[in-house]
Amino acid sequence: MPATQWFLQTMNSIDRLKLLAGFPIEMSDGTCFIYPATLRDIAALGTEQYFKYLNVLTLSEEDIKKFTLEENNVFIFLTLTCKNSEVFKREFISAIKYFTKEEVTFLEELDSFVIGDFEESRILGEDNFFEFQKILSTQNGMNTNEVRYTGEDEAAKMIKAKLAKAREKVNKSKSFSEEKQPDLVDLISSLCSRDSLNICEVLDTPYYSFNIQFKRMRMYEEYETGLQSIMAGADPKKIKLKDWIRSIQ
Repeated sequence: MPATQWFLQTMNSIDRLKLLAGFPIEMSDGTCFIYPATLRDIAALGTEQYFKYLNVLTLSEEDIKKFTLEENNVFIFLTLTCKNSEVFKREFISAIKYFTKEEVTFLEELDSFVIGDFEESRILGEDNFFEFQKILSTQNGMNTNEVRYTGEDEAAKMIKAKLAKAREKVNKSKSFSEEKQPDLVDLISSLCSRDSLNICEVLDTPYYSFNIQFKRMRMYEEYETGLQSIMAGADPKKIKLKDWIRSIQ
């Protein structure tokens, strides 16, 4: 089965209501559960550290090719970097532990990771790492092409260089350089102010749920703006009015 087709089947099998409710998602082969973080969890860990963990675990072949100018299997690249850098290995294992809530051991000779008890033989390896990445990406509503700085080792320095180039492009845009862009705190407080939500309660929602709610708020505002424009005399043919109660992909 082609990887793309398998990926679509895997993603379609994830219950969106479970994602919204913040339930952990089990890998199809039973290797582990992947636990979603709430906004409060992210605050406790630290936003910067959270995204370091998240982005190092969701690197893609396209990202690595931009760093090395070579075709590289993601998992092989990561395990090789673990072998060559103790700092990277500790960070990578810590990232897996954070999202699985289990002990993790790197088996260097087998290029794989044991999740939990050795006797249970639950292995995160080249064959199932792609599914691990996609579940994690889905839980976090990620654009997998977005990679942030993840540390000071060699692999992370390449990521940092990519980030620096992205920032340079952003700074060339007047609309972005004139004011600081909103961070997670701004988005949370904006949602709470708009919908009169209790910030303390919102902090206990899964990151996935927050993203969905924020997107829904933006869809509603776009709908209202378009509707008001039509009522004010604007040409309906020029206003793309979309119902705000629709599927969010």
